Amino acid sequence: MTIINKDKVKQVPTKPGVYFFKNEGGEIIYIGKAKHLRNRVKSYFQNSKHQSAKNISMIKRIADIEWIVVGSEVEALLTEANLIKKHQPHYNINLRDDKSFPYIRITKEPYPRVFITREIIRDGSKYFGPYTDVRHLRRSLKAVHSIFPVRSCDYLINKKSINDKKVSLCLDYHIKKCQGPCEGMVDEIDYNKMIKQVIQFLQGRTKETELYIKNQMDNASSIMRFEDAGIYRDQLHAIKKFKEQQRKVAADFEDRDVFSLAKDEDYGIAVIVRIRNGRITSREKISLRNIDESDEVMMETILTRFYLESDFIPKEISLPATPKNKDQLTNWLKQKRGGAIKLQIPQKGERAKEVRLAFQNAKLLLGEWLINRKKRMELVPKMISQLQDDLHMKVPPRKIEAFDISHLGGTNTVASLVCFVDGKPRKSLYRKFKVKTVDGIDDFASMR
Repeated sequence: MTIINKDKVKQVPTKPGVYFFKNEGGEIIYIGKAKHLRNRVKSYFQNSKHQSAKNISMIKRIADIEWIVVGSEVEALLTEANLIKKHQPHYNINLRDDKSFPYIRITKEPYPRVFITREIIRDGSKYFGPYTDVRHLRRSLKAVHSIFPVRSCDYLINKKSINDKKVSLCLDYHIKKCQGPCEGMVDEIDYNKMIKQVIQFLQGRTKETELYIKNQMDNASSIMRFEDAGIYRDQLHAIKKFKEQQRKVAADFEDRDVFSLAKDEDYGIAVIVRIRNGRITSREKISLRNIDESDEVMMETILTRFYLESDFIPKEISLPATPKNKDQLTNWLKQKRGGAIKLQIPQKGERAKEVRLAFQNAKLLLGEWLINRKKRMELVPKMISQLQDDLHMKVPPRKIEAFDISHLGGTNTVASLVCFVDGKPRKSLYRKFKVKTVDGIDDFASMR
């Protein structure tokens, strides 16, 4: 047993929930979930022969246990994902991109705006993403603005602002990039019809968007509004050009996400291929660290965290391995989607080919990362080389740790650790400690 008191483990409830392991400094080092909290927590402190190297290292550092009781396993799954995202504990699988997933947001306004954001605000706005490939995200948004005359300003535009003439027409209106809602040049109903087409376009439903715009073009031509018909014609050309960049992979036109995973020691790359209407609309990438876990656990983590803030979940999700707690995960995704969902591990046919395609992408990205890591390891920053020369060291001091001791007249002693790697602060390795083994004022003893 570690420094945890056995009575503390006995206090853990027998209900479903989420548990926290903390170190001596009160820092959360691991967050987990369980159907039966006490049994799960007890399992860490039993036979160490069955524990992974990561768990053995973690158990030595556990100084306290806390927990949250929830109503169901699905709620535990969701609570765990939210708390891991918030606290980023050291021993949990670390999704490096998790804190900064960007989205395309369509605001809930009389005349909605469309823009990139990294913050989810639950005010009725629609979000598309998460996107991990920022270049693809910007390409998609650029396509939206080139096809649809969506306003690009940040003003609040409503009937009052139009009547009060608070906002004037800008250059976008004069070059046909905006319909001029700021001065009431387009009514709210027509503008929001266009926004519905933007939503369909971002969902990958370009066929429906093309049909709508073609009907608009034909209607404009029939009443001899040839300038409007020309605008619709240009929109159709822009959509077709955008579609040419998307690879056709299936003839069934079903929406699905395809996941795969490639890993090397403690690092991995997860790839998500989004297929909409039979075409690959995007390829997302998630970088993972601290992956001393089974593929089943990793797939559960990736799926939960990826769909946590997603407004759109397809009916089908193809995976390379069965995720842990598949039933609870399926129920949560079903509730979030508001309809049936299928988690499948295809072994043959087109679906299996798609998983292999995603795996090939993951392997290529992982290989690229490993090559870049090797280059980074071989490249010593100039300041570090200079420090090596000044201190007459045999090897460059690429990792530097500095401790400081503080106390109140010899009592309540605490220590802090800061860490620099290649001359840059590595805040994920910062630590604080409560020193309980030294009496009085003795900085040297406190640092042992």
